[in-house]
Amino acid sequence: MAKNFSVDELAVVPYIGGSSIDSSEAILDCLSYGDKLEKVRLLSSPPDKDNGNKRHGFFLSFEKMGYFIVPRGYASGYGGTGPNQLSQILLVLRSYGIYVGEINLDADVFNRLQFQCLT
Repeated sequence: MAKNFSVDELAVVPYIGGSSIDSSEAILDCLSYGDKLEKVRLLSSPPDKDNGNKRHGFFLSFEKMGYFIVPRGYASGYGGTGPNQLSQILLVLRSYGIYVGEINLDADVFNRLQFQCLT
């Protein structure tokens, strides 16, 4: 049985982005505010059983603006917009001198991330 939480016990983290281009633009918008980006984590799905491709999102932590989750829009393992946008945003983050660690999520957690229903 799931534990019930009061509202003050829950972490409220806004979701930003959508498609790969929308997600990249959302990250760039956050960076343009000039707040210090403290931590970035690449959130990765398990590899697809058929072709090994993975899907990705991001967790961003800013000094003053707080936390943001980019739940979807990125991919790896094939050519296309998703992988290209992932490469480009990783280059931008590298230019800020930010280390991007990766967190591999299990399929259930990644699906909940994609549908913006993590608790």
